[in-house]
Amino acid sequence: MARQKAFTLTEMLFCLAILGLLLILALPSYQTHIIATRRLDAKTALFSLASKLEEYYLAHQSYQGASLAKLNSPHLSQQEFYTLSLVDLSPHSFTLQASPKGPQLADTLCATLILTADGSKKITGSGSAQQCWR
Repeated sequence: MARQKAFTLTEMLFCLAILGLLLILALPSYQTHIIATRRLDAKTALFSLASKLEEYYLAHQSYQGASLAKLNSPHLSQQEFYTLSLVDLSPHSFTLQASPKGPQLADTLCATLILTADGSKKITGSGSAQQCWR
């Protein structure tokens, strides 16, 4: 009878240890990438909201009086990782913000993304606006 070839328990444990080590090293990088990718949800929502506000301004000659309901805009971003709000509305300027919610709260680098009428892009996190808005 021929001897069957197979992996030993030691070989299997060694492979599992290497796989576990790779997972430990790769997971934080993957999570950082996912968080950065979800920021696109906020940027898209803010630019869309700014566009609707510009339409409102053309019709009313002022940003004052605008609301998410009047703009027919949801209070959440499309993928629901951010809550949208009109923070400061004056006759000739506005400030919009997208505040993270749910799993996106882990984004301490950028945190809340802010867009103003003059196109200024800001954040409330510990990173730089340039890094978060690229």
